[in-house]
Amino acid sequence: GVDTKRLSIMVFTLATTMAGLGGALNALVLQSAIPDSYPFVFSLSLLTGAVVGGVRSWVGAVIGGAYIVYVPSFASELATSRSGGQWAQVINAALLLTALYFAPAGLAGIGARVARLFHRRPVARRATH
Repeated sequence: GVDTKRLSIMVFTLATTMAGLGGALNALVLQSAIPDSYPFVFSLSLLTGAVVGGVRSWVGAVIGGAYIVYVPSFASELATSRSGGQWAQVINAALLLTALYFAPAGLAGIGARVARLFHRRPVARRATH
């Protein structure tokens, strides 16, 4: 079998190493390392993208990235045309809750649900005498 404790430690070590390397490269590019570079709202936006897209596949990451980029601007444009921009976060939250309600595994999980729906089961044949 697979030693899950050892595998978990290896994956955690790899993930934290990559995160540290990314932070170091970011500090090198920005020439500063201050916590104000990434506000809480940005972190929340990244988490929202991961949840909406789905965390189990790379397709989910792409969908989550598209959600992060396009949905806030769409909601902002829709809210500005209607009421002066104060409803942009409400529209974004409503879209998030709708996606979570109809696709709890993320939008990438919809493909698996559709595949299961249309999966053909073998038809039992009747015995002939």
